Amino acid sequence: MSERYRSSEEVLARHVRDMGEDLGRVYTELANGVARLQLKWDLYKQLYTHSQNRIDLINRAAGWFFRVVQGALIGDVLLHVGRLTDQERISGRDNLTIRRLPTLVPREVRPDVTALCDAAISACESIRAWRNRRGAHSDLQTAILGSPVPDITYEQIDWAVVSFRNLLNRIEQHYWRTPVMYEEIVAPPGDADALVYCLLKGIRSDEARYRRLKDGNPLPEDLKQEELP
Repeated sequence: MSERYRSSEEVLARHVRDMGEDLGRVYTELANGVARLQLKWDLYKQLYTHSQNRIDLINRAAGWFFRVVQGALIGDVLLHVGRLTDQERISGRDNLTIRRLPTLVPREVRPDVTALCDAAISACESIRAWRNRRGAHSDLQTAILGSPVPDITYEQIDWAVVSFRNLLNRIEQHYWRTPVMYEEIVAPPGDADALVYCLLKGIRSDEARYRRLKDGNPLPEDLKQEELP
């Protein structure tokens, strides 16, 4: 039997009960952050890495719009990765970051958590360089002199997301012996696949309408001027 649904309040209470106040609260927010990152990255991949046919479809439907969305979505994903790997304290303010975990977990699991945390930070090195010089700040030399910024590949982002999952699941395993399947989190209704389906149906409907008009056999609705809502 599958585990019953728990509200966010119940999840937090369980984490605080089993992990203690400090780790429980930090872990809960980091786990929520990684889940949101996973969902955004999955949406990006649904739209832009699924197949060439899908790329052709969205370019045909609204190529400029989807180009802007692509830049905005990938930028948000990279900024999210950067925040998760920030220093614990910047400009006198504490940050929620995976770097806090090694000092909060029990001693028996600390070596594993430290190694996995270091691995995650290393996996995000190029992403952090992009974030610091282009994403969150406009570095003068980069903007004016064209100083090179490391290229970010899909594989690097994938590995960064995997490294976060590995880190949090080591803690999850220590307390409850069961990992969280972040990659299997079900998105709310209306994901990118749903959008692509509507685009496909709309394009096919428009093609059929064009053929009827061309053949001189339009339906009554073919002659109506559609108004955008």
